[in-house]
Amino acid sequence: MLDTVFSPYKIGNCEIKNRLVVPAMVTNYGTKEGELTDRYMKYHEEKAKGGWGLIITEA
Repeated sequence: MLDTVFSPYKIGNCEIKNRLVVPAMVTNYGTKEGELTDRYMKYHEEKAKGGWGLIITEA
C-alpha cells in the first residue's frame, strides 16, 4: 500500500514525485499588506526539503 503513496502522480500536465500533500494552513507569517516575509519563505522551504509531492500555500 505504501508503494502507491510514494509513487509519482500526474495532475494534468504536471507530475508530482509522490502523493504526499500538505494542505494550506493559516500561519499568519505574511504582513498585513499581504507581502511575504522571510519567516513565510523559510516555512515553505523546509516543507519542500521534507519531500512532499505537493504543497498548497495559503492566500
